[in-house]
Amino acid sequence: AAAAAAIALGTVGAGWAGWSMVAGEPWTTKPVGYSVKGPELTEVTFHVTKRADLALRCKVVALAENYAQVGYRDVIIPASSGERESFTVEVRTSELATTGMVESCERLDD
Repeated sequence: AAAAAAIALGTVGAGWAGWSMVAGEPWTTKPVGYSVKGPELTEVTFHVTKRADLALRCKVVALAENYAQVGYRDVIIPASSGERESFTVEVRTSELATTGMVESCERLDD
């Protein structure tokens, strides 16, 4: 089950990164992994590649085995000097998650 979840996460992440580039958005996200810490917490690690002057708000979600969302967290990615950064965030969950990922990102206005 863990291997299937890791494959699904990679597929969804690759799809999101590809879609964001096709949609003309000047950023991409790439999943690195997730760690289910228990029924109340999942950690999600991901890379963000963007122009250094952009700030983003990304929605990071945790999903149950039936793909129902059991937790989410908005993460602010600040403008910075780096174009590629890694983030690990904790997502509080209402029940045991089986995966975690970046669902979407949006540009923050200046």
